[in-house]
Amino acid sequence: KTAYEIASGDWSSDVCSSDLFPSHDKPATAEFAKQSGKVDALNKIIHDGNAPLAVRKQKLDELKAIIPGYNAQLSKEGQITRDNTQAIKEYLVQLEKQIQLKAAEDDLVAAYKQKRTLSKQLKADQQAADQADAARNTIYNNAGAFIPTPIVGSKESGAATSQLNKTKAALADVNSNIADLTKEIETNSQAVTKSHKKIETINSKIAETRSEEHTSELQSPEAISY
Repeated sequence: KTAYEIASGDWSSDVCSSDLFPSHDKPATAEFAKQSGKVDALNKIIHDGNAPLAVRKQKLDELKAIIPGYNAQLSKEGQITRDNTQAIKEYLVQLEKQIQLKAAEDDLVAAYKQKRTLSKQLKADQQAADQADAARNTIYNNAGAFIPTPIVGSKESGAATSQLNKTKAALADVNSNIADLTKEIETNSQAVTKSHKKIETINSKIAETRSEEHTSELQSPEAISY
């Protein structure tokens, strides 16, 4: 596809996958839509043959500032050359991953704060449960031949144990979430690095092609003076 075809089409079919935005999908998707929309708008103007050439060149410079690897040029006649659309595609892949990475990092910070709070709560709940059990056992052991039914303190002990179990379950969920987020961050970090290397490879190939074109021009019959 050309840059215009990609820009005016559905970005999701080219650079998005349905599982990129798990727990933080709404804000991350909104941010990606905002930034990719800017690239889309610039592309449309650049490829609009009816727009003034000066405006198209200005928008091309703006797009190059966003995507350094995009090396397209506009001729005096308004023709676009070296329209390396792969650089745009890879940039959007990288952008999406970076936004997702930042969202996951923010969620991880929040999860660790929650873990800290729950860890303190667990300690307090464990102490309360131990005290309730001790009180119940004291009543039971001192009852002698007469054992109250139900044993005094059983209700308090049961409530304390129930609260302790709830806190344990909540903490287990948070630990699981932390593990998932850590894995997600690691995966997206690798993806961002991989995408960045792809862009460097694309730029390197473009540079090689330009060098070959220049060499070919110098060796052409028209370039040889007698």
